[in-house]
Parts: sequence; structure tokens; C-alpha cells
Amino acid sequence: MFQHVSRRGKPRKNSFAEYEQYFPLKGLGAHCEAVAHTINEIACSPRLLTAEEADSLDIDFEPKTRGAQKWKISRLADDLSAASLQTAGGILHSLGLLLKSDIRYPLTPSILARSALENSALVMYLNEDADPWIRTVRAVNVVVNGYENSGGRNNESPYSEATADHIKMKQAFASQGYGKSQKLLNYTDLVAEYFDGFQGGEMYSRFNRSVHHNVVRQIELALAQDRDGRQNAVETFEIAIRAAIAVGAAAFSLQEFRHCSGIDVDPIHALRDVFEDWNSYLNRLGQEGFVD
Repeated sequence: MFQHVSRRGKPRKNSFAEYEQYFPLKGLGAHCEAVAHTINEIACSPRLLTAEEADSLDIDFEPKTRGAQKWKISRLADDLSAASLQTAGGILHSLGLLLKSDIRYPLTPSILARSALENSALVMYLNEDADPWIRTVRAVNVVVNGYENSGGRNNESPYSEATADHIKMKQAFASQGYGKSQKLLNYTDLVAEYFDGFQGGEMYSRFNRSVHHNVVRQIELALAQDRDGRQNAVETFEIAIRAAIAVGAAAFSLQEFRHCSGIDVDPIHALRDVFEDWNSYLNRLGQEGFVD
């Protein structure tokens, strides 16, 4: 696929330097760092929902969802979104540092990118609908899932009371018609749902082959590295740019619920240009190869 065509029309092997000008790992790394800082600013920006509005919502929830005021559930969507977005941004910052270190091996970047996709998809899920009831229902679903995955159903767990209370609220919301329509999907389906536009599901499956031991994946990476490492370098670039776009999309979904008009989001917008240039070049390279 990646062959270099000389002036005489004979294919010849590309030098790695020729790839680096089109897949600048260090440059992308620096950009990922800049985006990560912007992401953190958005996550930390003041919420649009005032304390008075939140208290009023909890009062509205309480008659049908006992415990709403005790746990202040109207604030959950914003709090969970901020935490998940900061996590995704922190991961993106780490990816940036890796790329700036001139890493050309995609194993560790894909492990980090997997978590970035999960957190980003969760933020998208929480902020897909502006209706405060739907945002709150979804937030309760996320909390219940977290408690259950932490053993909260066990009576000896320190989370047992909180788990029981939030399960009751989840059931109460479901009885009002907020059940299946607001269901929290597993991460594989969640990523595929919110990042289907640029192969989110396929990416997530690929990243899983790095997170969990997969001998075929290990052989593929080792063989590519033995040949000349270009394939691994290009994949590392792809992992980073796709993960960065996912985190950026998540940030924009939360932006609608934050006071952050003064934040410069140009670094996030620039990711689309980087991605489109990369994708266009990759397609052209597959068709024509390098030409002197």
C-alpha cells in the first residue's frame, strides 16, 4: 500500500523521514497538550445551573424519587461530566507527552486512548439532552452503575446505603417512563453510539486488543516494528488524533451547560483540520504512493 514511486516509475522503499513530515508525532503531541488544557478549562468553568435552580429541581424530584434532596441529584450530571471530562483531558495530556517523547509504538497510546473514549462517551451521554430531568435520570444511572461495579450491593460495602438509595431513585424514574429510553449502555455500545461518525466502535475494539492480552496483536506489532516501524508510527498518530477528537467532542457537549464563553476553543476546532488533512493524505497515499 505505502510504496514510493521514483521518476522512472519504479516503486522504491520510503524513508521514515518522508513519513514524519505527514505524520508529525511530536507536533501532534504538542497540540494534544494544548487541547488538554482547554478541555480542563471547560470542565472547571462555572455551571449554568444555579444553586437555587438546583435546589428547586430537587424539590420537584423528591415526591416521586425519595432521597433526591438528600443526595442533591440535580447536580449529579454536572459533577459527573466535569470529573469524566477532566479524566479524559488528563489522558489526552499524557498521550501528548508520549508523542512528544517520539514514541512510535502504539501499545501504550491505545491503552490510554481506550479510557479517553470511555470517559468522553459518558460525557456525551450525560449531556445529549438539555432537559434537566433527562440529564438527572442519566446521571443517576451512571452513579448506580458505578456503585454496583464497586460492590455496592453487598451489605458490608461502605457504599451499600448510597447504592440502595440510588437504585430506588432509578426505579422511581423508570416508573415515570424514564427507563429503557435513557438506559446506560455498556462502554462498547456507548462508544459506538456517540462516535459512530468516525469509527468509534472499531477503534474501541482495536484498543481492547491492547488492554487485554492478545497474542495476535502482539505479533502484529512486533512484526511491524521489525520491518521498519512506519506502520506502528502511523497507527500511533491515528490513535492520538482520533482520541483527541473524541475528547474535544465531549467538551463541546458540556460547553452548552457551562459559563465558558471566554475560553479559547480554537485548539479543539483545529483538530478537525488535522484529522481531515491526515485522512485525505492517507487515502491519497494508498492510491498513488509517494511521487518524486
